Amino acid sequence: MSSKPTRMRFSRRSLLRGLGAGAALFGPFLKYRSSMAQAASSAPAGNLIIFFTPNGHKRALTTNGVTQPAFDAVNGATGMTLGTALTPLQSHVNDIMVVKGLNSKTPTFIASHQDNCRILTCWGAPKEGNDNSQFTAYGPSIDQAVGVAINQTPLVVAVDPYRDAPQWRTFVSWRSSGVNEPFTKDFQGVFTDLFGMLTGQTTTAAQTAALMRAQARNQSVLDFVKGDIATFRTRINSNDKAHMDAYLDAIQTVEQKVTQTVMVPGTCSTSALQTRISGLPMAPVQNDDKSPDMVAAQLQSRGELWMDMIAAAFSCGSRRVATIQWQGSSEGYDPVANLGSPTHHSVSHGSAPAAHWADIDSWYSARFSYLLDSLKTLNVLDNTVVVWVSEITEGHNQANMVTVLGGGKALGIQTGQYVQYPFKGNEVEGSGAIPIQQDPANKGLNDLWISVQNAVGVPATTFGDPKYCTGGLPEIRKPV
Repeated sequence: MSSKPTRMRFSRRSLLRGLGAGAALFGPFLKYRSSMAQAASSAPAGNLIIFFTPNGHKRALTTNGVTQPAFDAVNGATGMTLGTALTPLQSHVNDIMVVKGLNSKTPTFIASHQDNCRILTCWGAPKEGNDNSQFTAYGPSIDQAVGVAINQTPLVVAVDPYRDAPQWRTFVSWRSSGVNEPFTKDFQGVFTDLFGMLTGQTTTAAQTAALMRAQARNQSVLDFVKGDIATFRTRINSNDKAHMDAYLDAIQTVEQKVTQTVMVPGTCSTSALQTRISGLPMAPVQNDDKSPDMVAAQLQSRGELWMDMIAAAFSCGSRRVATIQWQGSSEGYDPVANLGSPTHHSVSHGSAPAAHWADIDSWYSARFSYLLDSLKTLNVLDNTVVVWVSEITEGHNQANMVTVLGGGKALGIQTGQYVQYPFKGNEVEGSGAIPIQQDPANKGLNDLWISVQNAVGVPATTFGDPKYCTGGLPEIRKPV
């Protein structure tokens, strides 16, 4: 954060004394400011977001015999030049890093789409070669490992249209060996978890009734506690007032987007408070690998809502780790042609020109840019590492991958550059790629996650299977 954090002048109990429902509002804020004060004399507290999209990426396009980067970049005399699929990130060129040449050392025995269970875990099965092992992770994923280290449960969300029930195509985040972390699509439930909504045991019956009336009139919950807000302002210094204003703005922005997008269930009591706010209709249910056409706008709006909620949670200090799963592996909506799942997967197998695949990547690049904008607006981008991953590279392997990192400048991430590690071997399909990926001459994903976990405050020197770890990637992160 750009301004120097200061210590609270009073105890948390003193600051909240005498407040009504507003005490629930400022609890997370005080926790956040306290963590910033503690970080002032040490390395900054870091946040982590995993940004998962399926089916790999089109790294280069050849037109009239000329090959140019698509989901890739090049180094030039003036710095990094982004490929065509990454141009939506041009405004953030100094906030991102493009890394090419990393390899999964612990793939499934077929090294294919099922490797969504290994990309974030970097542990192989004790014995590969059966249906169980190809759908299973054998250690915690990076988001869950960081969560355990900081004693916090990561947020794992999925974007509609998306399967309603977990299935191997959605097995991205793992609590531990063999234990998948299920995603959520419940906007209101997550909002309540992150920001309290001033409901439940923190409110009296009269306060609950007033809040229900306010919500029925489409009023902000901030209006409901404006007296408490005014009282709280008199108890903090000018620096903390500025942070409080940013905190309240973040909550109001997310609150507005929630009420415009989803059904609001009765969270204040057991009564039938269900307010539908005008906006997008509820997304259709996806029970298998198929989803309907013509819902690209919903995909975008719901994804942006999740990203705003995550950014606000980081700003408020109520969460530090999140994973956003855009679509399932080996399926996926085609947002460019506005066609339902599994069209994205089909495009990656040649059902449309290669340029169309790059256009899908470009659509997701615009969403990645939106996330960086949201984090920057709330002044948490430099303390947040965002990593864009997929389960495969371009063919059915995890060799010579292109990975995009965003943010993290205050955490030592060396943004604004293109890093290309040498790759030895050929990018063959399937199981034939495994010995190439495991070649010691080729850099491994394990080391990427070591650098990432170090950046966000976890000082471990290994991640996943230690035999594939060399201690991190100094080109990506320099200690702060």
